[in-house]
Amino acid sequence: MNPLSRWAAGIGWSVVLVLTITASGAQLRQPPSAPVGLSPGTVRSVASRSMAPAQRRVGIRIGLATDVAEFVLPCCQKGVSVAMGGEVVSLGHSLRVVGAAASSRTFYRLQAAALEGPVQAEALARRLERSTGAAADSFFDAGAGLYRVRVGSFDSRPEAEAFKSRFAKHGLTEAWIVREGSLLGEPALAVSIGLEERVIAGRWLRLATSESSGLRIAGGRYRGSILLYLNDRGLLNLINELSLESYLRGVVPLEMGPELYSSLESLKAQAIAARTYAARNRGEFEVEGYDLCPTPRCQVYGGVDVEHPLSDRAVAETRDQVLVYKGRLADTLYSSSCGGHTEDVSVMFPQKAEAYLRGVPCVEAPHESLASSLPRGTPLQTGLLERLLPSLPERSSVAAVEAALRRMVELADVTASSDRLRSLERGEIRRFLASIFDLVIDPRLFRDPLSSFGPGWNSRELRLRALLKNDSSATPPRPAEIDSILLGLAAVLGITQDTRGYFLGLFGDRLDLRVGGSMRRVPLPKDLATYRPRAGGVVSADVDLAIGDRIWLIRHRDRLLGLVQEHDAEEIAATVDSTSWSLFRSDAGLRSTVAKRHPGFRLRDFEVLERGISGRVGRLRLNGDTGESFVLEGLAVRWALGVPDNRFTAQRSEARGGWVFRGRGRGHGVGMCQIGAYLMSLRGHGYSEILAHYYTGIGVGRLRG
Repeated sequence: MNPLSRWAAGIGWSVVLVLTITASGAQLRQPPSAPVGLSPGTVRSVASRSMAPAQRRVGIRIGLATDVAEFVLPCCQKGVSVAMGGEVVSLGHSLRVVGAAASSRTFYRLQAAALEGPVQAEALARRLERSTGAAADSFFDAGAGLYRVRVGSFDSRPEAEAFKSRFAKHGLTEAWIVREGSLLGEPALAVSIGLEERVIAGRWLRLATSESSGLRIAGGRYRGSILLYLNDRGLLNLINELSLESYLRGVVPLEMGPELYSSLESLKAQAIAARTYAARNRGEFEVEGYDLCPTPRCQVYGGVDVEHPLSDRAVAETRDQVLVYKGRLADTLYSSSCGGHTEDVSVMFPQKAEAYLRGVPCVEAPHESLASSLPRGTPLQTGLLERLLPSLPERSSVAAVEAALRRMVELADVTASSDRLRSLERGEIRRFLASIFDLVIDPRLFRDPLSSFGPGWNSRELRLRALLKNDSSATPPRPAEIDSILLGLAAVLGITQDTRGYFLGLFGDRLDLRVGGSMRRVPLPKDLATYRPRAGGVVSADVDLAIGDRIWLIRHRDRLLGLVQEHDAEEIAATVDSTSWSLFRSDAGLRSTVAKRHPGFRLRDFEVLERGISGRVGRLRLNGDTGESFVLEGLAVRWALGVPDNRFTAQRSEARGGWVFRGRGRGHGVGMCQIGAYLMSLRGHGYSEILAHYYTGIGVGRLRG
């Protein structure tokens, strides 16, 4: 069977390439009828017996827990049915299920470690097997998201205890004894429904519900069906089978919490990355009866209880969209924070070499700084009017307001009227404005009633009209309201001009700006006033600009009155600061951390051998007290030292008897940076731009089927 046929028969999905993303937004379409071929290694066939009972399925199976000795569902959830042995039974009583193989064996083993990576776990198993002479292996625990390394096989607990004592020199002193079972005969399940008991041949049992809220088990609610699978260890694996889109509703809010990352575009990018990961890795744990685990080892999944309207919307608006590279599903790795620069995949995952997973700069770190010449916290309209109408007193008296309005007349090159402002009553202000600006502004803007729109009015005129709304109160407008009216007049009269665009860089005393599809170079004055949003408004502040930031320039003729950074820089700065970390590890603590992953090894010191483009440690040598040493690569470095990220420096502290680690980032730092994606969205980038930045040269395809 060719790869595409295997995909169609075993998985039930295919991919159609519909869009290639580039930074400039170029699009390349292929006919919808041309499915993308998949290599045999992209997604494995699920036709094996372990993935029964359905030979062809279009959903996804998530292993919620493995090695469950007994499953109990209390009475009585509405609409629950049980499918077993070709029969569907409505469940009106409690349910209990255990393994009931015709013949089985119970034995005891030593669990030596629980490790994060399969390569590291398998290497430890082989080392222990060589040193002890006892069989050792590793298997994945879906509920914990760890690979458990186990040694030996004993008929009784005392035998296991004796083995542990005898081989303490191999680092098994902290191992603990676990009980396992194996199937020697035909697999079967013992099922109790209320007082009725029966034995069902085979490995599978399915629970389904007609309720839209899903089925509640193990403290959570899950859409779709719950499957019980009898594994080769004689225990039950608890599995949630559901549609891919429903699965994503329980993934996106845990991978990028909508309450914290409240930007739809960044959540859309996350949804597409998560969907692609799930489609590419479907069938990864097929020998255990499921596709993916619900932990960070795969993608964090929480079922119905974690769903959120904003992340639901992100999933719905990107339905079926996946990332592809040269016709194949991309390996959409992502991490929490990259600390300012992502890493080449081969540095962190030596077994991978995907060209689209290359290190790129991230907007977590600011690039250019501009200082404001105004006192920090000056409101935008106050600062603009100080530049536009210098030396005028606060607009709190009739004379001061009239003087400001007459100054506007001069700036607009309009002939001054001899009319006078008689009071600060709102109706009188509107009358005076209609009198002095009747030749250049539609006077209906200032007349009562102000309930109907004039034909052809532009947005600036509509905003000014809103400022001049009829107010029956006798309270005169506050100075701040007068200032808003003055700035509204300046915009309508063309005294000030607005330009909005994307920051491209600083070049001496000039700033480059992308406006639409063109680039503009703007001279910067020595007394530049810069502003940014803050709770309650826009105020003067120094700004840090990254390429792609949305900025707003306000000019009077050739003079730049102000530059506004349109996102909240304080929010971004706080987010960026949160990605830095410092950690002290005592010699004893570090030895213990290393020994848990490498039993029997006593650490003396370590040395960095290689770093990647982002500064992450790619290779590190551990040196032991006895002269033994070995080299760690990629993620194994982070796990062995117990640090948040491979992007770190380490300084020896003899006085404290340990090491001080300082670094940036949290996670592996490859592919999309979740914090960076959020910050890009705050700067005005859409989800396609975010994905194109972090996955070089990828395209967007659609799953079908």
